[in-house]
Amino acid sequence: SDVRRGIAEVSPARIQAYYDAHKADYKRPEQVRFRQIAILRRASESPDETLKRAQAVQNAIRSGTGDIRERFASAAKVSSDDENRSSGGDTGWRDVTALAEIAVQEIRKLPDGGISDIVTLDAGGEKAHFLFLREGFRPAGTIPIEDMRSVIETTLREEMGSKAVNAWLERLREKHSPEIR
Repeated sequence: SDVRRGIAEVSPARIQAYYDAHKADYKRPEQVRFRQIAILRRASESPDETLKRAQAVQNAIRSGTGDIRERFASAAKVSSDDENRSSGGDTGWRDVTALAEIAVQEIRKLPDGGISDIVTLDAGGEKAHFLFLREGFRPAGTIPIEDMRSVIETTLREEMGSKAVNAWLERLREKHSPEIR
């Protein structure tokens, strides 16, 4: 139809031009991707027993064989006491501003694939023990065009579609509108 013809393919040059014109919109804060294991105190445990449980998990991960990320993920699925347990502790990419500063400091020190020492944080009046495995780090800055390409293409298609529909409706109005005298 006329409307579909009005929506052409979005060229790489057009995507680049849109990206360049909207770069200020594509800023991101410093981010880190990590896995975590949270060891929380159980009703039947003393604080020392909770710490010993965290140390046992840490020792099992460090002394195991095979890929460290797989060992960490397996340990998280079995031992972690938080909502990331089912994903092997994977928290995805997180803005560092949304994390506890002590956790950020520990994770920042690690190389990708590195495991932290036990980090103890206050969780609602109780001490919680965490282990972190750093997966990646992104400095603050502009999101690369490769990461924005599909979003920009969708935006441009929607704009082109809207313009094509409006042009088609205008042609219909001109062609079929009754004259008012």
